[in-house]
Amino acid sequence: MHDESLWKGKRRGFTLVELLVVIAIIGILVGLLLPAVQAAREAARRMQCQNNVKQLALACHNFESAFKSFPPGIVGPTESNKNTDFRWWDDYANSPNIGHLVFLMPYLEMAAIYQPFSDNRELNVNKTYHGASTSTLPRFTPWWSTANGAVNVRSPNSQYRIPAFLCPSDDPYKNSMGEIVMTGTWTNPSPAIGHLTFGSTPTQYGRTNYVGCTGRLGGHIKSSAFYARYNGIFGNRTKTKFAEITDGTSNTFALGEVTGTYTDWDAFNRRSGRERSFLWHHNGLPTELHDPWYEQNTSWAHGYRFSSMHTGIGNWGMADGSVQAVSTNIDFELFVRLSAKSDGEQAGLPD
Repeated sequence: MHDESLWKGKRRGFTLVELLVVIAIIGILVGLLLPAVQAAREAARRMQCQNNVKQLALACHNFESAFKSFPPGIVGPTESNKNTDFRWWDDYANSPNIGHLVFLMPYLEMAAIYQPFSDNRELNVNKTYHGASTSTLPRFTPWWSTANGAVNVRSPNSQYRIPAFLCPSDDPYKNSMGEIVMTGTWTNPSPAIGHLTFGSTPTQYGRTNYVGCTGRLGGHIKSSAFYARYNGIFGNRTKTKFAEITDGTSNTFALGEVTGTYTDWDAFNRRSGRERSFLWHHNGLPTELHDPWYEQNTSWAHGYRFSSMHTGIGNWGMADGSVQAVSTNIDFELFVRLSAKSDGEQAGLPD
């Protein structure tokens, strides 16, 4: 007869030391696997971001096919005397100030969002409030204003969150303020740039991670020959045609990534301390403020530049419709030349 208690006494489980060793091994494996998982997720986000840029670039082409020119960077102010310069922010209260992304909406299956802007504001860049009748003045009112009895397109039409305008690696809604940047049109070589801020909560006003390229300093068509030479595709009331992109469409920036403006330069480099994000009503953004000279300036100027949350690169839509991942360490002079559509220097992207 066998004593079963003897057999039971020989059974044993894991000791505490063995459990701790197993847990430590699992922890090490997870630690090794986590960066690979995060890298795979970021790669997927980069691909989605590139797809967003691609759709915007194709929408630009579809717009050009329909109207024989790219959309304007913004329907901003226009001087009554075409032979004089003016500063953008001196007269913004008398123009719709609606940017190029709105013009692209019908080609991105967003006609319903676009329609209130088209119905209630004057989007023809050849028409201005100068000489307009009293009854038509509301159509020249800024999109955020109801002056002159203008129809309100501010709420809810200007507050949609549009996934196609957002980079998956960023959250431009995490800060409370949004803004639009205003590029000047004068010949003064100093940066002619200003801004308007909007919103008090993160849910107000639609944000974007993509805007068009205005070129060096966002120069105006009437700027001096030197500065006009570096104009980009998108400017105030521009009607850029393919024939005007003489540097080559594959060598000219159309749209690039943006994140926002930051408390100081160090915060910008850390991608923390963001104060404001760009709205999808935005003007094109100039490239001059990418200049390292501004690294010494801790005022507002440091923040108004193309930037990305992707490590080491930013996604760019070229004028030919292609998408390029461009190093954030690109030479500044090359960067400026790629942002110009007809500077006569056919600079190409580095291999």
